[in-house]
Amino acid sequence: MWIFLFAGLVANSGAAERKLKVLTTFLPIFSFTVNVTGDLAEVENLLSGGTSLHDYQLSPGDVKKITEADLIIGNGLGVESFLQKIDIPGEKFVRISDGLREQLIQDHGAPNPHIWLDPILVCHGLTNILNALQRIDPVHATAYTANAARYISAVRQLDSEIGHKTFPLKNIAFLTYHNAFPYFTHRYGLKLAGVIELVPEVPPNPRQLSQIHRLIREQKAKALFTSPESPMRLARQVVQDSGLKLGELDPLETGKLSPAAYEDGMRKNVQRLVAALQ
Repeated sequence: MWIFLFAGLVANSGAAERKLKVLTTFLPIFSFTVNVTGDLAEVENLLSGGTSLHDYQLSPGDVKKITEADLIIGNGLGVESFLQKIDIPGEKFVRISDGLREQLIQDHGAPNPHIWLDPILVCHGLTNILNALQRIDPVHATAYTANAARYISAVRQLDSEIGHKTFPLKNIAFLTYHNAFPYFTHRYGLKLAGVIELVPEVPPNPRQLSQIHRLIREQKAKALFTSPESPMRLARQVVQDSGLKLGELDPLETGKLSPAAYEDGMRKNVQRLVAALQ
């Protein structure tokens, strides 16, 4: 009898302490979330570290994960268009971009979604994550607050570090292949002369390519930065024709999932930027 009661108490205690199931959408959102949850939640990322957001299709397994999650955390601004096929309750899906308006950079009539490349906008997103966790798990609200404060401090330190390292580059023009870095260049006052592929996966036509070469000459651009998924044939042709240096900047949409992935990726980008523009 006593053994039965004891076993029942243990079972009930375990059920009461079930950790939140939090599902994130892609790499930076995973890093942000696990730094706020610590070990208080089970955080799983929807896309594997090497999977591209572009044209992603949900699998039946993905749908199951979405259904079973207590909270889904994403970027918003159209990045997770694959989630539009599922009816997700509004309070269950939290976007780090919620509440941003004047800070958003418009791109062909819609906000450019790459806000995670500005650490100060990331701090706004971390507050959104914190508020959602506190709402759904008030018992651990104080712990979430402490975790978020530590990580926000680290992100602000990262911002200061990047600002210091990029300050000497402010007057050196460069181009990017994809339109992924307007928030980054705006934050640090860098001179983005132009973008090769303004619309994802739509290469420039001859007229646009001619305008790009004119911008390179007029602004005395020094380098072109591709991304891991950039078509290299055209990039190399532009570099060969214009005499630019060729470098790489990673929009951090894919990579190995870890709590430090965002900070490590940003620092690596700055190293590559400095190396190409010095």
